[in-house]
Amino acid sequence: MRTIWTSMLLIAIGILTILTIIPINHMVTGFSIVLTVILTGGYFAFFILTTIFSFKKNKRENRKNNFGPIIITIFFSFLIPFIFIKEYELFKAPTILEAFRHVKGHQGVAACLLVLRKDNTYKAELIHLEASGVYKGDYTIKNDTLILTNDIVMETDGVFSDKYFMDKANSILYPISGKMILQDTSLYLEITKKYE
Repeated sequence: MRTIWTSMLLIAIGILTILTIIPINHMVTGFSIVLTVILTGGYFAFFILTTIFSFKKNKRENRKNNFGPIIITIFFSFLIPFIFIKEYELFKAPTILEAFRHVKGHQGVAACLLVLRKDNTYKAELIHLEASGVYKGDYTIKNDTLILTNDIVMETDGVFSDKYFMDKANSILYPISGKMILQDTSLYLEITKKYE
């Protein structure tokens, strides 16, 4: 029995380790979500099977079942999803702006989404058909100019700009190159949601 619980503990530690390592700076959310579901599902399946096996074995040998380890395992098992607590929107600062654009002919990128939060952090997301690449950093707004940090231009291969002119009247973010505002419809982001 002790060997089973030791194995389950090692599996749980392995799952948590893998889930912690996967989301580095640029988290490919599609892949990590699928892997999370597979690993968590496998863990719970293993837990249920070993619990049934131990109950049957104890019944055959006329021994009492010890519910202590089971309750502790169930409790800690439900903590596994919170390894991604920083990724859950519920625990983030409130969103103040969302901007979106369809992308055509750019290495399989279907769309891009920019989310600005009240704590001066942003999330820039490249939405592919099979997964999404997420890039994060800080932003500042000076005289209707939005400035994004963390080399967003290089990281997203030019899909996002590091500076945008905020045209609040038309709900558009125009990219700025040098001192020029690029009013190209294939480059600007349309503000889809704005929160006060």
